[in-house]
Amino acid sequence: MSEERTAGGPGCIGTECRAKDPQRLNCHIGVWTAAAAQRGDAYLELRYSPGCRSAWARLTEAGVGDTARVMTEQGVIQERSISYDGDTYSMMVEAPYPAAVKACADLRDGENFCTGVGGGKPLRESVTDESERG
Repeated sequence: MSEERTAGGPGCIGTECRAKDPQRLNCHIGVWTAAAAQRGDAYLELRYSPGCRSAWARLTEAGVGDTARVMTEQGVIQERSISYDGDTYSMMVEAPYPAAVKACADLRDGENFCTGVGGGKPLRESVTDESERG
């Protein structure tokens, strides 16, 4: 599918979403947090889009150089480092269900931490706009 097909619904599904931006392809609509972890102020979320059957990592309250990473059971990885401010999100990986993926963060101070695999329902209300990134 082309990125032009995002007017009303998802612009990709499953493997079509790999390495693509969830915001640009409307995968942020209806997204929820399937798992989360925190170290200090850094908050890591595994974001899951049922409509796109995809997931990504979102890292907030972190610092420049910190990295958000999402990975599948098959070893497909997408990551992005914060280049300014304190937030970022990775590009997507395919995820037929939330338990097929997990998110990790690599902090510039050398600390690494991960969420568990995603659960079957949202953890809590969460902002659905992934447009803020570093």
